[in-house]
Amino acid sequence: MNTCSQCSRRKFMGGLVASVGVVSQWRATSASAQGPVGPDLNRLLPLRLADFPALSQPGGSIMLTYDGGATVLYIIRGTGNTVFAMDPTCPHAGCRVDRYDPQSAETSCPCHGSSFAIDGSLLNGPANRGLRTYFSRITNGVLEIELPDLEFGIAGIVPVRTTGGAARLALTFPTRNRAAYRLRRSPTTAGPFLPASFALDKDAPLTQNEVPGNGATRTVYVDASAPRSFFRLELMVTALL
Repeated sequence: MNTCSQCSRRKFMGGLVASVGVVSQWRATSASAQGPVGPDLNRLLPLRLADFPALSQPGGSIMLTYDGGATVLYIIRGTGNTVFAMDPTCPHAGCRVDRYDPQSAETSCPCHGSSFAIDGSLLNGPANRGLRTYFSRITNGVLEIELPDLEFGIAGIVPVRTTGGAARLALTFPTRNRAAYRLRRSPTTAGPFLPASFALDKDAPLTQNEVPGNGATRTVYVDASAPRSFFRLELMVTALL
């Protein structure tokens, strides 16, 4: 089902959060704002493994969505530091497969009985190929999944002034329909990153803490009175029951 009627309640800090995102820097003494620093995460969805207890043991699995069920990620923990990420749509007739069964060591399709190995490869038909898989890796307790259709990260930082002269930064980033985004900030890259309120208009009060995606680039405005800030964009994810 491509709806969120089977979703659990969306959680934020301490729950299901894409918590790494793109970290960007701005210095008040600079002639212009700095662009994104560090690795290019434009196609990576980062997830803290500690937020997903089911992935603490080999054979544990979860299904997540970040856009109300339009996109579903199926993640299975392998042995050691191995994690398999894939699309749970069976290529035979488009049904969503069941969760991985550690006893039988397979994932099965409830519609016509196709079965797949822990890595998504085909075991038995009538499907004629395996599940679509995504590159994934674990780095310092963070699971990064590369999604070809995802654009995630702060794309631009521009210093602006309100009509009253207050210093603000305009942060722009691409969004997905039915997705939700939050910001965090820290004076150092080491953190801690704390929630950052923002405005949706240059002169509006800084009272927003979440912005919905609309499939286009969104711009939010944050306070820029501090000498230096690092910002982190969060894409909120939801567990499917």
